[in-house]
Order: sequence, then structure tokens, then C-alpha cells
Amino acid sequence: MGALTLVFFILIVTKVSIVFAQQRDNKISLGSSLTPNTNNSYWLSKTGKFAFGFYKIQNNGFAVGIWFEKINQKTVIWTANRDSPPLSIDDTLLLNSEGRLVLLDKQGQQKSIIANSTELAASASMLDSGNFVLHNSNSTIIWQSFAYPTNTLLPRQPLVAGNQLVSSVSETNRSSGRFRLLLHTNGELGQYPAVYQGGSLAEQQYWSSDTEGENLSLNLDSNGQLYLVNSTGFNVMNVVEARSLVMCRLTIDVDGILRLYSHDMAQNSSWLVVWSSTSNKCAPIGLCGLNSYCELVDQEPVCLCLPGLDYIDLSKRTSGCKRNSTMEDCHKEVSIVELDGMRWEPDSYAVMPLVDKETCEKSCLRDCTCQIAFSNSEGCYKFKFPLRFSKVGRKGFDITIIKVHNGSFTNEDSDQGIKQGGSGRRKEILIIGFACLSFSLSFLLFSLFLLCRNRYKPYDKVPHNAIADEELSQRSFTYRELELATNGFAEKLGKGAFGTVFKGKLSCGEKTIAVKRLEKVTAEGEPSWNERVCIAKGIARGLLYLHEECENQIIHCDINPNNILIDENHCAKIADFGLAKLLMPDQTRTMTGIKGTRGFVAPEWYKNMAITAKADVYSFGIVLLVVICCRPHVDVNVPENETILVDWVYECFQANEVGILVQDEQVDEHEFEKMVKIGLWCVQEDPTIRPGMKKVMAMFEGSADILVPPMFTSYSSTSHILTS
Repeated sequence: MGALTLVFFILIVTKVSIVFAQQRDNKISLGSSLTPNTNNSYWLSKTGKFAFGFYKIQNNGFAVGIWFEKINQKTVIWTANRDSPPLSIDDTLLLNSEGRLVLLDKQGQQKSIIANSTELAASASMLDSGNFVLHNSNSTIIWQSFAYPTNTLLPRQPLVAGNQLVSSVSETNRSSGRFRLLLHTNGELGQYPAVYQGGSLAEQQYWSSDTEGENLSLNLDSNGQLYLVNSTGFNVMNVVEARSLVMCRLTIDVDGILRLYSHDMAQNSSWLVVWSSTSNKCAPIGLCGLNSYCELVDQEPVCLCLPGLDYIDLSKRTSGCKRNSTMEDCHKEVSIVELDGMRWEPDSYAVMPLVDKETCEKSCLRDCTCQIAFSNSEGCYKFKFPLRFSKVGRKGFDITIIKVHNGSFTNEDSDQGIKQGGSGRRKEILIIGFACLSFSLSFLLFSLFLLCRNRYKPYDKVPHNAIADEELSQRSFTYRELELATNGFAEKLGKGAFGTVFKGKLSCGEKTIAVKRLEKVTAEGEPSWNERVCIAKGIARGLLYLHEECENQIIHCDINPNNILIDENHCAKIADFGLAKLLMPDQTRTMTGIKGTRGFVAPEWYKNMAITAKADVYSFGIVLLVVICCRPHVDVNVPENETILVDWVYECFQANEVGILVQDEQVDEHEFEKMVKIGLWCVQEDPTIRPGMKKVMAMFEGSADILVPPMFTSYSSTSHILTS
């Protein structure tokens, strides 16, 4: 009996020794498996610092990931398939005999737990670095979690160009959240909202390393040094200097802030923040949802609704806001309220350069489309709801003007420091107005009487005996009088920019006059350089909307100056969709007969090629050059080499003399040359070389480099532009 007991004891000890030996060796062999909620739910690293396996998440579900195991605060630093539904308690993680790491559900169905692993594994390991790896039969790593980070970077885990960290939804929900850290291929490290929704990426950036270079990687050393290094090992920038740390991690947190944490491994210690990308918790763009903004309350961020709006979900204030009333008549019962020190994504539908706040406010009140306006030293920007990506601006300089229904302005809005203005002061204005009503009406009637007495006749007839009087005051003449005076505009004296001058005589030939008959009439003269830039960008924004932001892509097919309308604020509107093509969701091109206005038609129309949005880009390029040079695309009244604008522009660009195009006009030379280069890119004969309108907008806004346009093949100089 004693012998049997001894043998049994030896067998137990041997079995336990084998288990511990396997853990020390840290080699996970084929056929190994894990199940949730058991003693066999994870694999440890060699020292037990990290664990890989099942961890519990909300709603009694599970996920597969990696976490710090040796500390009380078991922090998850990587999750497999983070955006997949929670796993069940009946699921099994298996490194099967074929060498694949798979999940088995209750019915025995297999699902891959990792991506981009084409080679079969011979074993796996949870390393003490926090890296879970698969080995082939030669012990070479064929897949590793370090190559696919989620929200955290560990020491010796490089973040290479093109990769990113994405925050989690919450501390308990580790699905992809709202913010990301992206290392661009140009070497810049930046933070942005996680989901790109169009517009300028540069405007959505809320932190940047301000670095550049090819093949950079972000590295974290065990001593806490965070730095960017190039492929030759040269340290481009120290983001965080080295320090004495026992354990550290770099995480983009739920709130969008990038933080470097340290832990000293003491029994009851916790993670300490040793560095963060910003100290302003309202800095991350996109922290608050649509139509809301962030404000610090006791140093914590709180999302607030704009005046006249309520939370979509009061229990989740980051979800955004919606209007709490409707404005049936946009000109009645409307108030203007102001919000100081806040900026918004530059996605306005109208821009009024260099106007003051009062003008901006009045313009928004008159405009039924305008629901909110933004005023600063650069001008007035008018928006429609929804608004997104608020960020902190300059107090006293950046003013948000909101149009709300009178009944929707609440005491809470006043408590938020919002200033009520405009027609919201109507009661006070009415009181003052009624007090002065009698005086005002009397003054008005008297003024009208004087005006009517002096101007009751449309024209004054000048007495014959007064014609020779040299002190004759200015007067109006009818067209018939001028026609008679010039004998039917018979004798031409000269020609000016806007008309021809004729010789004439008044009152039986006693006084000789000169009459200028206008042939081109302009109400306000040529638009200024800033106005032309605004017009060009407005056209580009309109085309971007048609090509990429509509539910179905629209190709206009007839972009030319006659189809660009300019409103009183010099905002461009694209008109005349009679030739437009509406594409189906799965379409990017169409076959159709030649359409458009000669001189603005893309070459592919004449080559029986499929038509894409790049045809509009070509037309836009011609229009852009017309706008910035302020002349027709074809002008037969100029020297022959200047007749066709596109050819002349390219000739001047090649000679580095683009200033000739605007002669003595005062323009921003750098901006003008940039516009010329964009225009020349757009009018390339090959549509595949032309940029899309999204790239064009990025060039306008400076978030994309503008290279020198390729050698120009002048399609515009063929007979098509004159005879098509």
C-alpha cells in the first residue's frame, strides 16, 4: 500500500513539474487550447509578466487579448479582432494541428483569430516583451502582435510609417474608439479623429510632432524614452526624454490624449502619467458630437449643446445635439446668440472676406440657409447644421454666432456665458423705438417732401440760353438726346476699355461734347484677388460635393464661367445641371455623346472614351485659370501667343514669369503661382494624371504638396477650342 502511495505521489509531482517546465520554456505546442472562465484561460510569458488569452468584457462576454498580469491593475494592451462581437463562454481558442490559431464555437465552427498569417505555425510563444508570436519549424517568427497594435505601444515595439494606434470606446469596451495616432509616410506623427469624413485632414489634427522624413518609426525604450528614428538609425526627434522607469506603456486613451505611463511594480501602486500630448482635455477634435462643444468644468471636459439645441442622448453627452424647436419662418421670432472662443471645422457654404462681426450677424439673419456663422479677423463664415469638430479658439477674436428660435434660448444657455444679441434684444429696441416714433415719422415725412419737390421730374430740360453757361450743374440726358447730339453716334473719337467715345453737339451746335457709349457694363468692377481666390475655392468645394459627398456621384459635364453664379457675398454656386450625369452607386464612369461648352470640354469627350469625374476636373482647370487671370479663355484681341489662355499660362510658367499674367495687379505671388500649378495639373490631357477634386482641395488648403506639372501637351490649342 505504501509503495502504491509513493508511486502515485511521484506521478503527481512529475505531472506538475512538466506543466511548470512548459511554462518556463514558454513554448505553446500544436494542439494547445484555452477556454474562458477556467483555470486554463490564458498562457503566461516566461516570468509571468504578460498573459495572452481570454479576458472578460461587458455583458458577460469575452475577448482574446494581451494584458499585464503581474500587477493588480491587469491592464489590457492588445485585443484580437477588437471590433468583432463578444465571444461566448462556450468558445475555445485552439492552436490546431495544422498550425493555425483559431476560435471554435459550440458547434465546432472555426474562425481565424489573427489576420495576415499565410504560413503555418509550428508553435507559439507569449514573450516577456508583451509580444505574442507564432513560429515556423525553423523557430522564425511568422506573425506577431507587435505588428498590429491597437491602442498601446510597448518598449521595443516600433510603430512604422503608415500604421496607427486607435483609442478604445471606453475602459470596459475596447472596440475601436474615436481617436487615432497616425505616423504618416512623410514622417509626421499626428493625432486626429479616428474616422476621416472628408475635408482637410490638416484641419482635423490636434497634435503633431512637426517632423518630416522618409521611413521613420516611433520607438519606446524601456527607460521611457520616446523617439522617432529613420531607417539608418538616426534619431530624428526625442518626443520624451529618457528617465528611470521600471515598466512603461504608451497609450492613446479613450479621451483622445496620448499618454506615457509608468509603473514601479510595488504591491499597491498604480499607473502614473509621466507625459501627455496635451494638458488640455478639450483639445482632441471630435471629443464632443455634432452641434456640441467642449468646456472644462473643474478641469474635466464636459460636452455642451449650442444654444437652441438639446442632447440627442442625455445619458451620453458625447453623442451630440439636435434642435429643440423648428423655425417655420426664418425671418421672424429669431434670436442671435454669441459664443466666444470656439472654432469649427472649415466646412462653410459661404465666406465673406474681411467683414466685421455686425455685418456677419446681419448677413446670417437675412440668409435662411445660414444657421450658424463664425466671425474672426479674416472674415465671416456661414454654416448649416450639423457642425462637427469644434476646437478651442481665441477669446475675444473667434466668435460663433448662432441663430435660434426665441423660445428655445434657456437660462442654462445664459449660465454657460453665452451672449444674446441681434434680434434677441428686440424688446429693448421696441421700447426705445416707440418712444421715438413720433419724432422719427415726422422727420421721415419732411425728408420725403423735400426729396419729392427736388426730384419730381426724371430729367431736367436745360433752357437754350443756359447751355453756354460754364457754371451749368450736372444733369441727366436721355439716350434719345445723346443719339441726336452725336448724329446717331457718327463721329468716333476713340475707344476705351469699356466703350467707344463719340463727338457731339448740344443746343444747335453751340456746345461741343464727348459721349462715351458703354459696350461692356460692370456693376462693381473686376473682383479683387482675394475675392477671386474665394470664388475659385467655392467652385472646387461644389465639385467635391458633387463628385464625392453626394449619395450618388454626379458629373456636371458643363463647368464653365456662365454656369458659375456669384451671390452678393462673392460665394460661387454651380448652376445648370441640364447636361449632368447621375451615376449609379457601383458606377465611376459613363459613355455618352459630346457635351459641354467649347473651350472647356475635356479631350476624352472627342476620343470616344468613358467619361469620369476627371472631365469636370479638366473644365475646372480652365475655369480656375480664367478666374485667377481675370480674362476669357480665348481672346482674339491680344497678341497671337496670348490668344489661348491655357497655352499662354503654361508658356509663362515655363519661363518663370507668371507675374505677366496679372500685369500690375497686386496679388499674393506665392498664392498665384500655387493656383497656376493647380490649374495646369487639372488640364492635363491624360485624365489619369489629373488630380481628383479632393486632392485639388487639399492642394488649395496646403495639406498636399503641389509638384511641378508634367510637360504640357496643349490639347486646348487645337481647333477644338475654336471650332468645336
